[in-house]
Order: sequence, then structure tokens, then C-alpha cells
Amino acid sequence: QIAITEAEGVVNVFFGNKTATPFKAFRVRVQATPQLAVTQVDATPSEVPPGAQVKVAFNVACVMPFAAPLPLQVSFLQSPTVGYALPLRFPVMAPHFVTPVPLDFAR
Repeated sequence: QIAITEAEGVVNVFFGNKTATPFKAFRVRVQATPQLAVTQVDATPSEVPPGAQVKVAFNVACVMPFAAPLPLQVSFLQSPTVGYALPLRFPVMAPHFVTPVPLDFAR
């Protein structure tokens, strides 16, 4: 869920656990860059119960043009011996910050 007005906004990223075991030590990390400032609004829940969904909210601000999405890393333990670190992409691209300009076709 993305709500951006001009150069800043809020991005809500939802994570669901469709397995029968909880996700423990659940972490979400986004690395900000000089072009795109990202801050997490609330702490990430440390556990995602089976069948549950969690929302992680971020404030974003475009400081200057950027070409590539930011890396988003999600990591968790499914059991004491099975863990995952998923390299994903933060779901914000440069077009989210583009404002349309009305064109005058009467000329």
C-alpha cells in the first residue's frame, strides 16, 4: 500500500505467514540511500504467528532522482535450525514521485 504526494509519503508493506509454524526473529531492513530517505514508522514484530499477517510502515522521501529500487531484506527463523534471509526490493520506484503536468493542446 503506497501513498505518496509529491516528494514524500508512506509505504505499508504486508507480510503473511501461510505456514503451520511461527516466524521467529522476524526482521525487515531497508537500506536508505542519499537519493531516497526511508525510516521505519514502528518496530517490526519479532514473531509472525501461523496464518497471520503483519504490516510494516515506512516513511519515504525522495531527495534526488534515483534509478534502482532499494534493497529490502526480510529474515526470520522457521525453526531453531532453519532460517531464511530473503533479498527483495523495496516497492517504491521513481515514477511514484512523478507528478503529471497538464499539457496545453490549444496552441
